[in-house]
Amino acid sequence: MPKRNLHIVNPNNPLFGICERCNARFTSFAYNSDEATRQVQAAFDDHKCHSSSGGQNDLASKPTK
Repeated sequence: MPKRNLHIVNPNNPLFGICERCNARFTSFAYNSDEATRQVQAAFDDHKCHSSSGGQNDLASKPTK
């Protein structure tokens, strides 16, 4: 199981990052890069991972309504 870690994909505006464990996405459109970093880090810290194993197949195997 991968460690829960924030990976910054795009450091420019908009700042964009993903959770390496569950692939959740976090974006900030703040003009100030320090503020954008704080917003994305706070959103990452507050989120709960979707998948217990972190695999992409877990999402595909869930039934749709």
